[in-house]
Amino acid sequence: INAVIFLVAINEYDMVLEEDNKTNRMEESLKLFQKLTGAQWFENTSFILFLNKSDLFREKIQRKPLNQYFEDYDTFVTDLKDKDQLTEFDKSCKYIQAQYVEAFNGTRLYPFVTCAIDTENCDRVFAAIRDTVISQALSGAGL
Repeated sequence: INAVIFLVAINEYDMVLEEDNKTNRMEESLKLFQKLTGAQWFENTSFILFLNKSDLFREKIQRKPLNQYFEDYDTFVTDLKDKDQLTEFDKSCKYIQAQYVEAFNGTRLYPFVTCAIDTENCDRVFAAIRDTVISQALSGAGL
């Protein structure tokens, strides 16, 4: 296995699982990501992280800011070097991406903020992924 694609609906940060009606979806996703990326079967596998539904996320954070759901959000933003040049959307995306980067137990992670209905963005992301997978395959073949 050269790569695993892990898809996260970032607009679900304020929602709970349907199965138990109390577990936060993002927290559950982070736990699964941490276990999956630490599995022995994926020791040398690249992980491609899609932080998807950015369009819905952009709208939602205007009504329901992340600091209402994550205690450490404000501290995270305060520590950002370029916080004054970033929009609330950018800060929020950086925060969620940082949570996954911190939970990552593998060797190579390629995170992307995506919107599946934005075809130009999808084209750029898939081109980057294709290049990554091809480069790794050539490297693995000694080329």
